[in-house]
Amino acid sequence: MESLKLAQSKRNIVSLNTDLEKDLQRIDEANEELLLKIQEKEHEIQRLESEITQMGDAAKDEGQEKENVTLLEKERALQELEEKTARLERKNETLVHSTTELQRKVKLQQLQASCTDQEMKLKYQETLKRLEEEVETRFLQKEV
Repeated sequence: MESLKLAQSKRNIVSLNTDLEKDLQRIDEANEELLLKIQEKEHEIQRLESEITQMGDAAKDEGQEKENVTLLEKERALQELEEKTARLERKNETLVHSTTELQRKVKLQQLQASCTDQEMKLKYQETLKRLEEEVETRFLQKEV
């Protein structure tokens, strides 16, 4: 009866490990997507900074108010992108932390499953030894 419970526990742990591994994979994929978005935003930031610099130089040289307005719009867009990048980086940090925590939990469950297996083996060996001793005792009693 107890070995059935242990076997069921082991199946449950294996199922949980499988689910955790799937979660880890999804988190890794989401992390990769966030990293790509961050890189895209950083490239866009660099492009906008370059445009701002060029437009700033043009505004100084030409003194055109229209370019100054465009420059301000670009700076606002740059600020928004930097804020969005910061949010994405925070999300990425959260995902990395979650991944680490899930990996720790998977390892713990694997260790628990291993302990459960060892416990079952020990109980089996103890039962087998006890049965052997009983058989030997009965055999000796019959001889006497």
